[in-house]
Amino acid sequence: MVAISKHFEIKRKGSKWRYDRRNNQKYDITDIDTKIMIYEDMVKTWFLDVAKYLTIRNKVNLPYNEDFDTNEAGFVILQIAISYIEGNQQYRKGRSSKSNSSNFFNVGLRRIFSLKENHKKTLDTFYPQVRCGLFHDGMTRKLVMIDGRYNEPIELSAKSIKINPYKFLKCIEIDFEKYIRDLKRDIELQKNFLKFWNERQ
Repeated sequence: MVAISKHFEIKRKGSKWRYDRRNNQKYDITDIDTKIMIYEDMVKTWFLDVAKYLTIRNKVNLPYNEDFDTNEAGFVILQIAISYIEGNQQYRKGRSSKSNSSNFFNVGLRRIFSLKENHKKTLDTFYPQVRCGLFHDGMTRKLVMIDGRYNEPIELSAKSIKINPYKFLKCIEIDFEKYIRDLKRDIELQKNFLKFWNERQ
């Protein structure tokens, strides 16, 4: 058996059936509803739910008598949330972001946070400072400040990028929930979803 999300698995290689481990019910992977259900489960349970758990103040005992408060997990929360943007945009567009990563990312960022075109210059800074910093360097770059006390999920200026990682994650969750709702009834979104799903198999 191979897990393909928290709740779904393949029991036999090459089989069209996917099984829900909660009740052993089987679903046909050639059915788009099954694909959507599995995609939703992957993103929600393996990524967004994990990030959401880290937003809850919870003391964890570490070796050497050190304490870790999950409210200090802002960078990890942000990294999980950031990973959603470009990935989801590929499903929306129906193609890979290869060689066009920054454009895909910026389109998704603008949509999720209702950013206007007049933010283009600061948006172009967000991609290398936040996304590339986290995924290439393991840390955001020098213009970025994160704090759970900021009023807005993102505050952009020429000199700084301020992010509230908890509010940022909430916006990502809202976008994902809306996408899944729309995907279940929008034929065009389904066509693009299937194109990218098939491309990555």
